[in-house]
Amino acid sequence: MSGKPRPQNVHPYEAYRRLIRSSLIPKLSKRCDVLKEEGKLPFEGGWFTEEQIAEKRKDMKRRDREVLFGLAFVVMAAIAFIGFLFLLLLVAL
Repeated sequence: MSGKPRPQNVHPYEAYRRLIRSSLIPKLSKRCDVLKEEGKLPFEGGWFTEEQIAEKRKDMKRRDREVLFGLAFVVMAAIAFIGFLFLLLLVAL
């Protein structure tokens, strides 16, 4: 280690992180600007046009509805099964 004391609460790799960030941020912002000029926007980690984003959102809504109906069916089936068991218990008494 060098003779300089390290400031408290600073990670030893912070200088390396800052160096990497200083070199990557301009590259990433340039790439972002180029893709935005092409009419693309970031969405879920990928670059898509607004039409593709709208299509993905519709698809997500459809999937959400399917999951909701599936959960509702499972809950109703569980209630029906518990009711059936309750009827069997009453008949057995």
